[in-house]
Amino acid sequence: MNTDHIEQQNQRGRFASLKTWAKLIPFLRPYRGKMLALVVMMLAGAACDIAYPLLSGYAVDTFVTPHTSQGVFGFAVLYLSVVLIQMVGTIFLARLGLKVEMYLGRDLKKKLFVHLQSLSFSYYNTTPVGTIMARVMSDTNKIGSVFAWSLVEPQEGQFTFAFWDEFLDLAEAKGMKVIFGTPTATPPAWLTDKYPEVLNARRDGVLYRHGMRRHYNYNSKKYQELAARVVEQLGQHYGKRPCIVGWQIDNEFNCETQQFYSESDTVAFRQFLQEKYGTLEALNQAWGAVFWDQTYTSWEQVYVPRTTYGDGVNPNQQLDYIRFVSQSATRFCQMQCDILRKYSKPGDFITTNGMFGSLDNHRLVEDCLDVYTYDSYPNFAFAMGADPRHNTTLNDRKWGKNLMEVRSVCPHFGIMEQQAGAGGSSTRSAPAPKPGQMMLWAMQSIAHGADYVSFFRWRTVTYGPEMYWHGLLDYDNRPNRKLAELQRLHARVEAIQEMAGAEYIALLGLVKDYDNVFDAQLDAWHGDLANASEMELFVASQLAHTPMDALYLDHAALEDLQRYPVLFCPHQEILTPQRAQLLEEYVRSGGTLVLGARTGQKDAQGHCVMAPMPGLLSGLTQTQVREFTFIGPADDPVPMEWDGKQLDTGIFNDCLLYT
Repeated sequence: MNTDHIEQQNQRGRFASLKTWAKLIPFLRPYRGKMLALVVMMLAGAACDIAYPLLSGYAVDTFVTPHTSQGVFGFAVLYLSVVLIQMVGTIFLARLGLKVEMYLGRDLKKKLFVHLQSLSFSYYNTTPVGTIMARVMSDTNKIGSVFAWSLVEPQEGQFTFAFWDEFLDLAEAKGMKVIFGTPTATPPAWLTDKYPEVLNARRDGVLYRHGMRRHYNYNSKKYQELAARVVEQLGQHYGKRPCIVGWQIDNEFNCETQQFYSESDTVAFRQFLQEKYGTLEALNQAWGAVFWDQTYTSWEQVYVPRTTYGDGVNPNQQLDYIRFVSQSATRFCQMQCDILRKYSKPGDFITTNGMFGSLDNHRLVEDCLDVYTYDSYPNFAFAMGADPRHNTTLNDRKWGKNLMEVRSVCPHFGIMEQQAGAGGSSTRSAPAPKPGQMMLWAMQSIAHGADYVSFFRWRTVTYGPEMYWHGLLDYDNRPNRKLAELQRLHARVEAIQEMAGAEYIALLGLVKDYDNVFDAQLDAWHGDLANASEMELFVASQLAHTPMDALYLDHAALEDLQRYPVLFCPHQEILTPQRAQLLEEYVRSGGTLVLGARTGQKDAQGHCVMAPMPGLLSGLTQTQVREFTFIGPADDPVPMEWDGKQLDTGIFNDCLLYT
């Protein structure tokens, strides 16, 4: 990468002819009133600059030399008035000047973009378009880095920064801002070949080899050491770079897989359990280990879940294992954040992108991050193999549910990867977004609370596993309708920029917590109900145009619940005394709580309690469940009457007794 051409362009720019300046006059005409105001304010500022030495001389002659203070108060008022006039004028000059600069730049870019689209194909066959397009689109002034560890450390302990130095020099020359990503999502071949213990493994112990991404495990001491070292090097070298405004940790924690079965994970899992339970007796009781003779008499007998007959697993063990995975990812993220905060500039933020399962994302933000970002790909609703014509979950509108979850983690979040083209790989495919869909999906993110949107990606890569994951520019590197759509989106966002930072207001809440989210991942009795009910509630709220928030009880206080007149708590199977008390206090303070089937059936360890459902909330509801069942494939639908209408009762029924 060579930046010599930038200096050459700057030299040419210093000697631009009067004809070039004359061409700008038509673009200035719409802002002549603002330009006149700028001239007046600059003249006022110059007058103040002239006044200062005159006033200083007057003060010396009138007060200092004769040693008198008579009239000094009036002089002080006059002097402060001049200072105030200059200060206010400077503020308005800066703000108005910035507005004129932004509007003028926008108009120039629009004109240039229209002109580029009118040029013949032969122009693009002979002219590199990258720099031109960078200038036209420079209002999109943040870019994220590619995670490529070997560009920084091509061999163990040998660090080079030449590539990223030139890249960041170019970004600064172009006035672009950078979110720099740590490369730990993709360990290099020299690392995984020399230290295979860093690799993740299948449940049967077979290692996931080099050639994909996210093939490491969080708990390898060697990987933690090497990851910390490369992050330290990056922080030391780039922490003060002016163009860097933020850091992205890794990439998509728990994407590709949420399961980790390496030897390092077993060692760390044992430590996790020892810290939680203290003794094997407490562990055996929590896991119900006496059943099927799973009792442990030594910590060395305890492993992460392993291959078993039918691949079954103790659900109580599995619940703790998912909690362990979440903690492992959070600690790995926190390690990197702690390093970068030693070197980053004041105001630089730290983020990561998601969101994926087996991870307490609220804890991730609370312990590690300044802001959370999401990767939004609504076009999956129309991917090959989907059935959008018969879909009952609103197709791409369903991504509003994901954004609702992100908003619960971080009310003012960002979109690190907003869909720009067809997503896919050599093993899956999807149609290109229709005209207007890219703008629609970006506005969907903004409407749900995103204050920052970054499109993935600028240019479609021509090789590798994601060569069919299309960006704004296609392989031919020419202007296209997606760029034109982004220009229109920019104008639309500019018109509503005052909304940035606005609060998303909802009066309806969906109650959740991570114990139940994790339990629903492993328990079909729980997951089938939870997934169906949450989606039905979301669809109903969307069709009724009723904003809804997700609310996590394990990260909420009573005042958080009281923001919502109505809370739906569909299937709170795991119910602790603390969370039951929180829900009771909400109801007694005037809130309306709607509970669903199987509420209160389990305790914190995932054991079914020996009491009628809804367990700890029976006193509040004054009901007990006498009998319960799924509606099976051989059963007729079971309707109910509600407000004079016949409604289907879904997939699960309770027989209630009023107490």
